Amino acid sequence: MNVDLLRTLIEKGQALDPALVTKLISPDALDERTDPADLKLGGIIVTAAGIGVFLMSFLVAQIAPVTLYPIMAGGIAGRRVGWGGLHVDWRPRAASDRCVSAPGGGAPPGGLRKPAKNKKKIGPRPAPPGI
Repeated sequence: MNVDLLRTLIEKGQALDPALVTKLISPDALDERTDPADLKLGGIIVTAAGIGVFLMSFLVAQIAPVTLYPIMAGGIAGRRVGWGGLHVDWRPRAASDRCVSAPGGGAPPGGLRKPAKNKKKIGPRPAPPGI
């Protein structure tokens, strides 16, 4: 997009400022982040469409029963894609937000599982009676 703008300026014969050219072709201008709110809105729309296609499969199956499962699968796939769009979050998280079980984040000392109390030791089984 910025290349088209530079091409248009050159074709019109306008003088190009080196600072403007540097700003237009810098990597920072190309590194535009997608707003998570836009992705969540798209996720809501695609989820609703997937649910609608899923429900529509029952109506279409009244006319052509062979189409029930393929249309149903399309609705499920659409709902799953939409569900993924709802859970997109591009913000980097702090280490303390990743795990709430320990103050500094991460697993607590000794691992996540607590040792069992009065754990019986497993040994050889006794022989069944009558043998």
